[in-house]
This record gives sequence, C-alpha cells and structure tokens, in this order.
Amino acid sequence: MTAPTLTTPAWEFTPQQNFMLGRLAQRMRVVGIALMVLAALLGLRAALGGDAIGLLAVQAGIVLGLTGFWSVRAAAELSSVVTTAGADMDHLMGALGEIRKLYELQFWIFLVVALLLGATLLMAITGASWLPMAW
Repeated sequence: MTAPTLTTPAWEFTPQQNFMLGRLAQRMRVVGIALMVLAALLGLRAALGGDAIGLLAVQAGIVLGLTGFWSVRAAAELSSVVTTAGADMDHLMGALGEIRKLYELQFWIFLVVALLLGATLLMAITGASWLPMAW
C-alpha cells in the first residue's frame, strides 16, 4: 500500500481576472522602469555634484531604484500568472512577496522620518539644538 500524497490543487484565474492582473502588471512594469531611470538620473546628479544635494540624490535614488526594481519583479510574476497555466498561485505569491518588500521599505522609511520629526519637535519645544553650541 502506498502512502497518500498531498498535493495542492492547481488554481487558474478566469479570463476577466487575468485581464485585470495583466493590466496591473503592465502598469507596474512601466512605473518600475520609470523609477529605475529616475534613480539612475539621481545617481548621475550625485556623481556630478559632490555636495549635500548630491547626498540627498543618492539616498532618493536608492529608494526609487529599489522601488522600481521590486515593481518590475512583481510585474513579471503577475504577467506569469496570465501567461502560464498550472502555477497561478505560485506566481501570485511571488508577486506579493515583491510587493511586501516595497511596503517593508516604506514602513521603515516612515518610521525613521516619524522618529526624526518627533525628535525635532521635542527639540523645538525644549529649545535644544541639533548643532553644537560652537556652530
């Protein structure tokens, strides 16, 4: 007697659902590529500038580059949902994994900004300064 095997049933989306996912994938791909181009331009600005604005350009470029990269990867997974058969759920979960990375990045950025804003407000209320007294 053989042991029963556990398999997950294949899930396939309807043509209407595939259309929606395909359209979303197209838009995500375009936005992702645009963000990566913008990140490259910011990197070029930083390389040519060498000033404080250049440092901000590097930071913004990194965030935009990662956002664009993960958007393009999520779009590829969503496109695979539409163009393949038998692995829709795997591709959908892959897309969600890339989207999760986007929101993890945003979560931590917003947390740091909120902490800095809170510290700035506290210093403004108490009259403290970010800079040493000699400046």
